[in-house]
Amino acid sequence: MILEPMTTLTDYLLGALAGVLGVRLLRVGAHSSQVTVRLWGMSFLCMAVGAFVGGTSHGFAGMMSTQTHTALWKITVWAIGATAALLLAATAYSCLSASRRQLLLGVATVQFAIYAIWMWSHDEFIWVIADYLPAVAIVIGFQFIAWRGGVAGAGAILLGLHTTLVGAGVQASGLALHEHFNHNDLYHVIQMAATVMLYRGAVQARDRGGD
Repeated sequence: MILEPMTTLTDYLLGALAGVLGVRLLRVGAHSSQVTVRLWGMSFLCMAVGAFVGGTSHGFAGMMSTQTHTALWKITVWAIGATAALLLAATAYSCLSASRRQLLLGVATVQFAIYAIWMWSHDEFIWVIADYLPAVAIVIGFQFIAWRGGVAGAGAILLGLHTTLVGAGVQASGLALHEHFNHNDLYHVIQMAATVMLYRGAVQARDRGGD
């Protein structure tokens, strides 16, 4: 028996959407030789992994051993952390010159390493938020500057990131539209819309040149 059928379904739909768009971005990035686009594609694929594994954890927990459920949760939180790190890396390539992006790439690498080690022995979702939200805030800051400078795709990326924050707020609020459509389900639907917006921006992104 599926314990949370709607949460599982919406998680799987989000995973499928992110997976398809992630593959498309990898193909576009390979064809155009744009590292930025490939990094966005990898971020989408990590999002897909988190959604699929998270949906499985929500829906089939009653059929799993404690060890299996714990392992799936670890994969979920690490996938979310990798998504955040890749967002930072993609932004470094699109918003910073070659000589300046190394600092942000270093921050992304160190942040993910610390987070991954920490989450090995911690399970609370608050640590996921503590890792993800600062990364999103940094990306929003750089993308805002890029948008003001007329950089292609930055506006759509900003819209997608703000929609993501709205979804996170809805999830944290516990708002439910129906007894069979709770705050997690609503968050997944909002995140699907955000994912499409992010894709529209990411597919236009280009590596910034210069020293």
